[in-house]
Amino acid sequence: MDLRLNLVTLETILWLVEESMVKLDRICRQENVMLIFARSYGLTGLIQISVKEHTVIESKPDHFLYDLRKLISFVFLNSFAESIDLNVQDPVAHKHIPYVVILVKMSDEWKTSHGGTLPSTKEAKREFKELLKSRMAAMDEENYTEAIDASIKVFAPQGISPDLQQIIIDSCADFGTGSSEFWVIVAALKDFIANEGGGEVPLEGLIPDMTSSTECVIDPYKISSIPFL
Repeated sequence: MDLRLNLVTLETILWLVEESMVKLDRICRQENVMLIFARSYGLTGLIQISVKEHTVIESKPDHFLYDLRKLISFVFLNSFAESIDLNVQDPVAHKHIPYVVILVKMSDEWKTSHGGTLPSTKEAKREFKELLKSRMAAMDEENYTEAIDASIKVFAPQGISPDLQQIIIDSCADFGTGSSEFWVIVAALKDFIANEGGGEVPLEGLIPDMTSSTECVIDPYKISSIPFL
């Protein structure tokens, strides 16, 4: 037996199978039908799945950042923050100011003294945290500790992420009669960002846990429930 001939014959057979698979795959993709190839070799096997498009909506991302809209003029949150005095003399009231309010007011103060910009460099971010720490009336004020820990919310870049940007500029994001449910949602999101959202995605409507009085927690919750205009 010529081993070289057997090898060539085997390669030829595999090549013909591969060619048939590609042809069938092309037909299935045109009809938007999932194609599954399965081969069994005794106790081992091979499965190949081919589909025209596979979309996933991550409803619970691993890294979630509460959107408090401090980088833009969020009038409802700003109005609420302006009603609270960070220099209140009552120690109980001072340690129950929501850290959201602390971040809003301190970021505004920072922008006033830094040409309207927020901390962007490593050194500036460190200085901002030191500024927050300097406003603590006592070392046991958990609300200021929460503000320092959550200062990343101030540093977070404005606008939508590059991954989302890549999706909404896709040609499939233009709504049509043959659009799948995923692309219908993308088309609606794209329209919102371009119009009502002013370049931003809709608010989650959630606020994080924070050290505060009951009244100061209820008010931000009501604010976060107001549609973004």
